[in-house]
Amino acid sequence: MRRSLPESGNERSMKKARYLVRAKSLARERSMYNNRLLDRGSLIVNNSAIIAIIAYQKYLSPHKGFSCAHRLLHGGESCSQYIKRMIAERGVISAIPRARQRLKDCKAANIVMKAGSNKKRRQEKQNLVDDCVAGWDCYCCGACDAVDCLNGLNGDCGGGCDLVGW
Repeated sequence: MRRSLPESGNERSMKKARYLVRAKSLARERSMYNNRLLDRGSLIVNNSAIIAIIAYQKYLSPHKGFSCAHRLLHGGESCSQYIKRMIAERGVISAIPRARQRLKDCKAANIVMKAGSNKKRRQEKQNLVDDCVAGWDCYCCGACDAVDCLNGLNGDCGGGCDLVGW
């Protein structure tokens, strides 16, 4: 039977150093494996989110009857396209704060557009009343619409309404 020679202090420290290097290497390999698993998991989540957005864009968005307010007001891509791009570039977790901010901006754009739209409607209605060239005039209440004038005949504006232009 072979007997090993007693190890000197230097040999023991070398052996310990090799052991630590191997342990660190194994820890690094485990970490890389865990990161690969994490990458696969996040890849699945990211792709699922992107597929859901594509389905929304293809099947729901065309039927809702209006476009993205942010895109209409500022130009560029719609909110769903922006969020899809953010998920593809940065991942779901990083895209969430940006998506929330984009949707807040879209809400603000919608409010601005509604305010402008209401102002435009009021102006168009005022122009109709001012210009009253619909082919009739109602002398009692100044209405341009036959329904308004007929309401006047029922006594809503004092009676005595007369349709002119028939």
